[in-house]
Amino acid sequence: MNLYAFTVPEKPGWLKIGQTNGNVHDRIRQQLSTVHLEYNIVWTGTGLIGKREITDRDIHRLLEQRGFKREDRSEWFQCFPEDAEDALNSLKEQYRREDRRKELSDRFYEELRNWYFWANAEAGHPEYTVRIIIRLLFLFFLREKEIVPDELFRETWIDENLKENEFRYYKAVLCNLFFHALNAPAERRNEWENKNLMKQPVKVKEQLNKIPFLNGGIFLEHPGDDFALNDDYFFSETRTRMLEELGGNYPVKGIIRILSGYKYTLDESDGTELIDPEFIGRMFESLLACIDADSKENRRKITGSYYTPREIVDYMVRECLDYSITNSGAQDEEQKIQTLLSLKIFDPACGSGAFPCAVMNELMRRLDPEKTLPQTERYKRKLEILRNVIYGADIQPMAVQITVLRLFLSLVQEIRPTKSLKDNFGIEPLPNLDYK
Repeated sequence: MNLYAFTVPEKPGWLKIGQTNGNVHDRIRQQLSTVHLEYNIVWTGTGLIGKREITDRDIHRLLEQRGFKREDRSEWFQCFPEDAEDALNSLKEQYRREDRRKELSDRFYEELRNWYFWANAEAGHPEYTVRIIIRLLFLFFLREKEIVPDELFRETWIDENLKENEFRYYKAVLCNLFFHALNAPAERRNEWENKNLMKQPVKVKEQLNKIPFLNGGIFLEHPGDDFALNDDYFFSETRTRMLEELGGNYPVKGIIRILSGYKYTLDESDGTELIDPEFIGRMFESLLACIDADSKENRRKITGSYYTPREIVDYMVRECLDYSITNSGAQDEEQKIQTLLSLKIFDPACGSGAFPCAVMNELMRRLDPEKTLPQTERYKRKLEILRNVIYGADIQPMAVQITVLRLFLSLVQEIRPTKSLKDNFGIEPLPNLDYK
């Protein structure tokens, strides 16, 4: 596909931007055949990027977004050749990022999918196995904020501080981390489980006591949570295992090793090749669809491909909020804010949380458009929105947990730990959203 731009003397300062599969001159002469104008080709380029092609319409759309004047709905733009070139290069870089993100998404999904079927064959309880993935992912995001110490995920520290036992990591570290640190305030941290597996109990407790009480429901103990996966499921190197649910041999490795191989960000608008909360939502949608698939062939076909309907979701949310404000009769900004905070917004099929999270983001954008509020105030605002505005339901209970995870990560984004365990490091516990 050849992209081009040309000028004619009769339209100074204007370019016509088009495309053709053939010769550029032939195409331009064909376009000008009825008027016999002179022309000058000022720019050419190729829209081919990998297996995809950038079209002239893509460039038209981007130039319009950038504010360049367009003649009616034609291909004529008031711009320079450099502007067309820059638009093409920007689109190519966007597609490259999308391709890298898709590659990252597929790899991340496949590794966690394989781990799920490997571990679930041992555990025999899908909700238990998915809960472990959700909890550990949450911990890796918390680690980015230095809320959870890195030592708890390092094999060298584990070898130094725990006794030899094939179940030591789940029993002595994760059970205490989940149920007696993140789910227990300071005054209830007198008893720790499986102290007999700790070689150096004081050092283990020291690391666990660096962690604030967060609550929120993610770390509530469920029936069956006392089942322990052995250390292989957390730290083993890559090996091949027969995964009956997928109907073949697949590479698997420990989930801590998997999660340690990626970098994370809490900012969903970051746009980088990092794992963000929206990325997690899409990955879990693929995983739950895979688990529910009716055949091995269908399970294998499901990928972790990262699709971004964010623009559509954001548009729908903005329209709904604007409609609510218009109907309320609110005039000044304060009245509009009060109207928004008094809404009850319900998503009856919340899935991985696309709409609830978009509501949170859009409300915060309107409450703090320049992001001038201090983090403590932004945290309080988000808490208010979670407690009073957003509701959700889904036919899959685990999908609801994923929505909760993403909303909690939105709160965690505003957390800055301070002071000491006695005052919970200055962090207000997360709300329990089960009733919502």
